[in-house]
Amino acid sequence: MNLDTQLDSESFSPDAPFTAWRRRIEEIAGMEAELVAPGESSFRSSVRNRDLGPLTILEFDVEPYQVRLASKLGSAPQEERLVLWLSIDGTGWVEQGGVTTELDPSILCVYGADRPRTFAFTTPSRGIALLMPLDPVRQALHGWELALPLNIDCTRGPGAVLADVVRSLARHADDPGEGMVGLSDVLVGLLAAVVSVLPGSLRMMPSRLEVFHKARIKRFVLEHLRDPALDVDTVSRAVGLSTRYIHKLFSSEPERLMKWVWAQRIEGTCNEIERTALRRKAISQIAFSWGFSGPAHFSRSFRKRYGVSPIEYRARAGVRSKGAPIAE
Repeated sequence: MNLDTQLDSESFSPDAPFTAWRRRIEEIAGMEAELVAPGESSFRSSVRNRDLGPLTILEFDVEPYQVRLASKLGSAPQEERLVLWLSIDGTGWVEQGGVTTELDPSILCVYGADRPRTFAFTTPSRGIALLMPLDPVRQALHGWELALPLNIDCTRGPGAVLADVVRSLARHADDPGEGMVGLSDVLVGLLAAVVSVLPGSLRMMPSRLEVFHKARIKRFVLEHLRDPALDVDTVSRAVGLSTRYIHKLFSSEPERLMKWVWAQRIEGTCNEIERTALRRKAISQIAFSWGFSGPAHFSRSFRKRYGVSPIEYRARAGVRSKGAPIAE
């Protein structure tokens, strides 16, 4: 089904065109947006949005502005996607994962659609943003990962062919015929063929990549272990990976991510109970400081892991002062 929507900032309320445009960007990206424009009151831009099977084609005609996309919204798609951005005219830049790349008509830029990024148009610009699922590209690359963001020279060779296909899809997306939907497979194969010969365009094989991502996730968790608000969504935003991918990473581990988090917290409380026995630090105070919501929750979790209550554990440790009451 081809859904065609056209939105122009001139159709917004005259007193708040920029606010309405920000909301529209959030709807398209599925992420919270922070926008900055040179002149908000005179801001003028438009976007055309069309769905073509698994592909989404966006055509932008925008005034200079900058947008920072960070936290995912609740309705954001779970499937990871790529963006192929092709400038028709104008200049700008995109930053993702600490890497900044320039945008102009000589470059086709590939970046993660669902990862935090900052995007800026430094001059009035027109461009095509083609969103596509990431998994088919991974499969076509035989398990290798794209190094994003990635710039492809579209002035010559395979890159020029890929850019021509993107332009053609945007130009003919309204043409009838079921065959148009099947062209997404052609695009996947062509993109894989182009990036596989570019130096530095590919990262690690999945086995090495998964180890790398797990190490990043665990490092962040251990640094924020005492934060009671720590959850998979928080980790996802911090490391720039989807919650779905994080769950997939830990599906092969002995413990799922949050179960591992609670195990680390219990181990932390256990060590602190031993260290603070002579100082009479209350066990409930220790539990709260490690992110537990209440004494009952902590006691059940502790007993399940160590087979005794926290008070019994402290007593058996043999480190409390002679005759001193046990703090509860």
